[in-house]
Amino acid sequence: MKTRVCCQCHTEKSLSAFHKRPDRPGGRHYACRRCISDGMKVERPQPPQVSDLERGYFAALIDGEGSICIAKTKDRKRKTAYWTLQLRIYNTYLTVLEWLIPRFGGRIFRGVTPKSSKHKQGYVWIATTRPALVLLEFIRPILIIKPRHADIAIELFAKMWAIKDEARDNGLPVGHVDNPILLRLFEELRMLNRRGPPPASSAPPGKNKAP
Repeated sequence: MKTRVCCQCHTEKSLSAFHKRPDRPGGRHYACRRCISDGMKVERPQPPQVSDLERGYFAALIDGEGSICIAKTKDRKRKTAYWTLQLRIYNTYLTVLEWLIPRFGGRIFRGVTPKSSKHKQGYVWIATTRPALVLLEFIRPILIIKPRHADIAIELFAKMWAIKDEARDNGLPVGHVDNPILLRLFEELRMLNRRGPPPASSAPPGKNKAP
């Protein structure tokens, strides 16, 4: 089993007992969860320092051209699974996405190459998990189309981290991926992101017809 030494209590522990924390420029020290729970804080990404106009434009891009997605990913080596949050913005104008990087972070990826010369090349901007959550909390009050999407993502990850920390504190297996509360939130967000018309009602034919 791989281990490392905590930079606070100087105790050797397994890798699963640690949070990654930058302690100084050019390097990283590692603090165990026990020391963190005793009062030491892990550095959290800070909200972007932008104008209200830039904040509103970013929220509009998420509302109109973006998506808020949660994926359940399997770790084959550890034989476990975990949740991943992604904020995405799709656009054919690369300059729009390049404008986001110095203000909101993230990364840009090239989309699928168009099959026809009539279509433009697409690109996607992506931010993941902790930085994505900070951005969601930052723009949540001004979202118009996707406020419920943001609420689900924020609630799911808050509950997930609480479940993981409680399990580790009690020496129990971290089975958060199969937690029914998290699965319900995951399924609700999946349905909100579903393309096309909403699923047909299960009511018998003729019951919901207008008079």
